[in-house]
Amino acid sequence: MLPGSGWTREREILVLELYFKNGRRPLSANRPEVKSLADAAGLKPSAVTMRMANFVACDPDNPNKGLSGVAKPTRAVWDEFAHDEPRLRRAANEIAKKMRTR
Repeated sequence: MLPGSGWTREREILVLELYFKNGRRPLSANRPEVKSLADAAGLKPSAVTMRMANFVACDPDNPNKGLSGVAKPTRAVWDEFAHDEPRLRRAANEIAKKMRTR
């Protein structure tokens, strides 16, 4: 689990990677992938799905509206990784690896 209860850059990266892995669409909170990420990151599944909806709002290629009021750190993670999925996957894999050793 990642330290603290708020959104960290690491948590944002993990959720963005899941968003991309699932075809740039948010998933429901009851999906196993969401539950697994939420458990590993110390989040509620609903928090993961809400953050995915924030990424929808950032995504110009997604015709859906997403959630308004995207936080600057969320937008920064989007801007950093949205056009470099291989780098996003590597970063998410490194974070997941660190989480398993904690």
